[in-house]
Amino acid sequence: MRLFKVTAEDGRSMHGGTGRWTPGRWRSVRGEIVPCSRGLHLCRPADLVHWLGPVIWEAEAEGDVVEAADKVVCLRARVLRRVEAWDERTARLFAASCAEDALEFAHPSQRELLAAVIATVRAYADGRATDADLAAAGAAAW
Repeated sequence: MRLFKVTAEDGRSMHGGTGRWTPGRWRSVRGEIVPCSRGLHLCRPADLVHWLGPVIWEAEAEGDVVEAADKVVCLRARVLRRVEAWDERTARLFAASCAEDALEFAHPSQRELLAAVIATVRAYADGRATDADLAAAGAAAW
């Protein structure tokens, strides 16, 4: 099973839990596996959209794995290597794509403004807009 772990830049857990993840180092917990309560929580590829954060790692689990609706939980796991394709730029572009998909639900009078904001986010991700441009777009969207 292909698995992932999402962490902060420094390896700390992002969505609860404690401790830091270090590439190649096994982490383990004791007791019964209880999703959202006890165990090491990892993601399958389809689960990632629910757990995005600054860093995505390829991970592996050892031993029993409990599959939940949007995660898997185990008692022993480690991160292997950082997913280099996921960075601040791709995160911004992903967010822009999600926002664009949601435009149809915006009030018709706001769609043009929101489309311009999305275009600014994309331009910023590609280095074609400044921090000031991004801040102005954010203020306009607010």
